[in-house]
Amino acid sequence: MTSSITGSKQASKPARQRRSVRQSPNLVRDRRASMPTIRYALDLPIAEHIPRIQELLKQHQVIIVAGETGSGKTTQLPLACLEAGFGIQGSIAHTQPRRLAARSVAQRIADQLNVTLGEQVGYAVRFEDVSSRQSLVKVMTDGLLLAEINHDRELRRYEVVIVDEAHERTLNIDFLLGFLRRLIDRRPELKVIVTSATIDVASFSDHFGEAPIVQVEGRTYPVQVEYREPDDLEQTVFNCIDEILGTEVSGAQDILMFLPTEQEILEWSNRIRRRLPSELEVLPLYARLPPRDQQRIFQPSTRRRILLSTNVAETSLTVPNIRYVIDLGKARISRYSARSRVQRLPIEQISQASADQRKGRCGRVAPGTCYRIYPEHVFERAAPYTDPELKRTNLASVLLQTKYFRFGDIRTFPFLDPPSERSIHQAEHLLDELGALRDSKLTSIGRQMAKMPIDPRYARVLIEATHRNALKEALIIVSALTAQDPRLRPHNQREAADTAQERFEDDESDFLTLVNLWHWAERERRANGSAAFRRLLERHYVAPNRYFEWRSLHRQLTAYCQRLGLPLNSKPATYKDLHTAILTGSLGLIGTKEDKKQYAGVQDLRFRLLPGSRLAKAAPKWVMAAEIVETAQVYARTVATIERKWIETAAARLLKISHYDPYWDERRGEAMILSRATLYGLPVYERRAIRLAPQDADTARELFVQHALVQPQQMRPWEFLKKNQQLVTKLMKIQARERRSDIVVAPRVQSSFYLERLPEDVVNIRSFEAWHSQASGKELDALLMTSKDLLRRPDEDLANTAFPTALQLDEYRWPLRYRFAPGDVADGVSVRVKPQNIAALPKDLLDWLVPGRFPEKISELLKNLPKHYRRRLVPIPDRVEQLCDYLLRPSRYRVGNLYDVLSRTLADFYQLDVPVEMWDESKLSPFLRMNVQWIDHRGRVQRQDRNLDAVREHLQANLADMLEETVGAEKERSDPLTTFPETGMQRQRRLRRGRRDFTVYPALVDKVDHVVLDTALNVEQQEVWNKRGLCRLFVLAENQSARFVRKEFQKETTMHMQLAKIAEPKVVFDALLMCVARQVYEREIAWIGTREEFDAICKHHRGEFVSVGMSTIDICTKIAQKRFDVSLAIEKIDSAVLESAKADLEAQLSSLVPVDFLWQTPPQRVAELPRYLDAMLYRINHLQGRVSKDEEWMSTAHKWERRLQAIVSRAGDMPDLVDAKFTLAELRVSLFHQKLGTKEKVSIKRLTETFERLERIYVNA
Repeated sequence: MTSSITGSKQASKPARQRRSVRQSPNLVRDRRASMPTIRYALDLPIAEHIPRIQELLKQHQVIIVAGETGSGKTTQLPLACLEAGFGIQGSIAHTQPRRLAARSVAQRIADQLNVTLGEQVGYAVRFEDVSSRQSLVKVMTDGLLLAEINHDRELRRYEVVIVDEAHERTLNIDFLLGFLRRLIDRRPELKVIVTSATIDVASFSDHFGEAPIVQVEGRTYPVQVEYREPDDLEQTVFNCIDEILGTEVSGAQDILMFLPTEQEILEWSNRIRRRLPSELEVLPLYARLPPRDQQRIFQPSTRRRILLSTNVAETSLTVPNIRYVIDLGKARISRYSARSRVQRLPIEQISQASADQRKGRCGRVAPGTCYRIYPEHVFERAAPYTDPELKRTNLASVLLQTKYFRFGDIRTFPFLDPPSERSIHQAEHLLDELGALRDSKLTSIGRQMAKMPIDPRYARVLIEATHRNALKEALIIVSALTAQDPRLRPHNQREAADTAQERFEDDESDFLTLVNLWHWAERERRANGSAAFRRLLERHYVAPNRYFEWRSLHRQLTAYCQRLGLPLNSKPATYKDLHTAILTGSLGLIGTKEDKKQYAGVQDLRFRLLPGSRLAKAAPKWVMAAEIVETAQVYARTVATIERKWIETAAARLLKISHYDPYWDERRGEAMILSRATLYGLPVYERRAIRLAPQDADTARELFVQHALVQPQQMRPWEFLKKNQQLVTKLMKIQARERRSDIVVAPRVQSSFYLERLPEDVVNIRSFEAWHSQASGKELDALLMTSKDLLRRPDEDLANTAFPTALQLDEYRWPLRYRFAPGDVADGVSVRVKPQNIAALPKDLLDWLVPGRFPEKISELLKNLPKHYRRRLVPIPDRVEQLCDYLLRPSRYRVGNLYDVLSRTLADFYQLDVPVEMWDESKLSPFLRMNVQWIDHRGRVQRQDRNLDAVREHLQANLADMLEETVGAEKERSDPLTTFPETGMQRQRRLRRGRRDFTVYPALVDKVDHVVLDTALNVEQQEVWNKRGLCRLFVLAENQSARFVRKEFQKETTMHMQLAKIAEPKVVFDALLMCVARQVYEREIAWIGTREEFDAICKHHRGEFVSVGMSTIDICTKIAQKRFDVSLAIEKIDSAVLESAKADLEAQLSSLVPVDFLWQTPPQRVAELPRYLDAMLYRINHLQGRVSKDEEWMSTAHKWERRLQAIVSRAGDMPDLVDAKFTLAELRVSLFHQKLGTKEKVSIKRLTETFERLERIYVNA
């Protein structure tokens, strides 16, 4: 850097460049007259360097004075300047980094000059100026001198500027040194003295163009350095202490031990007191220590001391009587993370310079020893110097002042160590967040903030508080946050302090806790004398000195706000207004709860609430903090509950809002869109619905047309829309029934129709109705669609009878609905049924589907057959055409069971015998099976399934529940019954629920040891249930007779063994009793309506039960023996040739003698079972030699049995179908054992007539 300053005498400059300090003659005269006699403290090391310093000062603008703490440079340099003739034309500005130092240094100089403080020597700190215009020396904080630049850009009031303790490299010092670097070029007569400890002095000299350096050697003694390995830290430290205590020395003998934190100081205090209770007096020393305790280190003591200190004892204090230093090599260093807004306080290894400063504490009064509790290589690898504050802190305040003072771009400002571009950018970002900067220029808010000598965040709070009528409370809070917290919480008295301060606590805000403390203290201050008030503060663990500092700062801030024209509020501020004001300065310090303890902050920060805060337990959803610091964990300090919407207000300009998922809101009648707002990555709100039109009018218009006109969720009272929808519905039904998607144009094409005809400002229902009410007839007619507008091909043939609109059967009509939606539950054809007509719907009718889908169904059925069948049907498309041509004839279509008809047709056409069971419906595509929809009286689908029986069962259960709800009395009758209902039974009941009318059929349902009254859907079901239920009641009524029959039955042990494979004896006996009851009361159980009728029937047939029971045991014994013989004979069949015959015999035996054969077999047929079993035994015995004949007879029997099964699957076990089953049993007798003879005539002709009659009744009806 080129500079006019060199190490030699300053060259003369043109007159136009010379600017002297212009003071009034009177003021100069008064100052010269007030010049005191200069007396130096000759015992200080700097005294012998005064002449050289004065000579250099005359020759150079800038000199550097380097000297250790205690060398006298702070107090003697101003005297040297006075003696050299400075201070007359202008004052000597003497800066200190701390307010306390400014006051004490001014007092010491005044005392040495024997003058009154405030006259020849004065001081000025923030909000306090104890000086006058005549002051020759003015001691001030470096920040205050910077503040003066605003109204004295050339510092014309000063002849000399002394920047003391420059090695501390605070922000203010670095900024002041940069400013002075520029200023000396403009003011060549200005003298600058920079003082520093002996730390990197050369950098200061280089900064000022190789300014001369004066080295002031302190009076020090040799210091021996010993490194100790910290394997066992505690033991290593105590070994050092034992070594010190074992050394005989005279004079200074105290120990100074450096520790990184207050917590460790307290822990080590306890350890040392426990192990060495009488050897050492333990004194803690840290910045937050109450002043009274701090003064103890300067008071004499008769005991040997050990001082446990943080790095405060490195340079700030000269601790007396120290001979030994124990250095753990760690310190808590403040570092600011602009990304996370966290002022971190990590514990770090100290720099070499700090280690040497610590070492120097023990060589001032005698030879000393410094024990470093870390290896020497750690020291050698440590950083040479501690980073300047400029690199470790927030630059926003400096940047704000730079802008306000118009010092130009901070990037070109001559800092000793320029800040990084990133730090500058982050400072600009914070000021922009606070509203102080716009486009890198100061705003009106920024100018107001720059006038306040406090943190920019707090200045912003005060400005916002003014607008929200909350300035009075905000001043209390800001002054408290700016000053030291007056509340004390000693580690060994935490509970007592918490109890004493509980009265001040606010449940929602730590900020209000400060306000409460303030109001309490102010009341007590007025009510008590000075001494009593101090004692009261101490009892409540409030430091008096800190409180008075807080109060003084509050007073000065209040005066400052008044000078700026910021009025105090006359009424108490609301919680919302006060905390919204604080929020404007804390937008980067907010968080939302993630779990019980952790909060998510901006820029992915995670933190917890400080445990000392009352809010830590309450854990509110949203909080803001005064600061976030990182120690062992990241903690938010001084927090308050806030509401999310306050963030939206305070950070409206900073929120990053994104929009997504536009949708149509039917209730509002307009398009909406979801929005999401984040503040530096922290979600403030999610999924907030806002109007789409202001954001994207085109998309809003498209959604309106799509959802209100093309696919409306509700019909509006617009005639054109009603007609258009009727036309669309008609065409869509045609498209669905034909399972096509190319008939009707896509919805987007329909949307284009409307978009071309509607004005661009029509974006929702409201704007459409406004236009509609004013539109001309021509404009409205233009909105009417025709088939031409909706069809892809105008010549499309829309007539097709292959897709009927309903199924018709006698007087019943079931509507059909078509849907083309693969994967949807209703894809394909749906038949819509109501409770009152579902019983009349035959399943076989559904299997035939509709003519339009029938060929596809036949094709899939054929393709799903096993391979050996398929081979005989190729090519399948040709077979499908032939079969459909035949089966779709009006005389054939929907006649009989589809699968039975299909098997017979294949046998007739292609001589292919496909058993009915080969047709597997489950393999069909869903749309090729009729979907059954049960609908209510409003046409709403209540249940749907491709299985008719499943819908019927669900409806049955639903009707039972409905019956219970509709007829309250039925609940009593649904209880278990062991005799006929007292209230009797009705044949049918007409029920109404809402607008629905339906008929139910009461029936008694058997539950083995009782019956219940239930409801059947039809008369047939009622008859089946009621017959068995009445028989059960008759069995229960014949209890005595039943017990006698049981005794006889139990004697038949052989029978029990023979029937063991199909049922337990108790099951067989129960079936026997029911069979007996049916035989005795068969003529009476068609219908019984009253209890009296039931009792009369029981009385009339009493005595018959035992005799019928005994005869039934006899026939049961015969059946058991015959069945057992047949079963053994079947098991002995082991020839592969006879496998099919064996399987057929097993199936016949299971059909003739099932588990409940005594009930399943009609009474008149029970006696025939032994004969059928004899026929089976005969067939088995004669299988050998007539295998082919047996297969022929078996095929004939199977043909009729399949036909019967098809009817049964449609109608159920109706009595005449049960009779048909035993007619086929007689057919088997006639085929396999003709000699045995049949009980009825059986011929193909008779069978054909019988089956055609049954099919007419149950299938084709």
